[in-house]
Amino acid sequence: MPEAAAGDVDLAVATARCAFGDPAGWPSWDTARRGPALERFGAALEKRGEQFTQLVSSQNGTPISIGRVSEAVTGQVLLRVKASGMGRELGPEGLAAFQQPKPIYLPA
Repeated sequence: MPEAAAGDVDLAVATARCAFGDPAGWPSWDTARRGPALERFGAALEKRGEQFTQLVSSQNGTPISIGRVSEAVTGQVLLRVKASGMGRELGPEGLAAFQQPKPIYLPA
């Protein structure tokens, strides 16, 4: 049974559009402000790792043992990697360097 109704989804989309259109919102933030926000988001995902594992497993059948590595860890690690790069000096690409997808290689 879904936990959100169509109206909930519509409200979430409208709220996100409003936030990105806000001149004081995320698109206007500098890296010094974005980094800590990404770190907080990573910490929130870490706290909910087991919940994500269980939800994804029930959704698509991923074994719990794999989900505990992939679902419970990957998102928060990627956010924290991105957040840690926010403090470094920007090169000629400026903030655009953090807005373009780039492969991230993590040690096994």
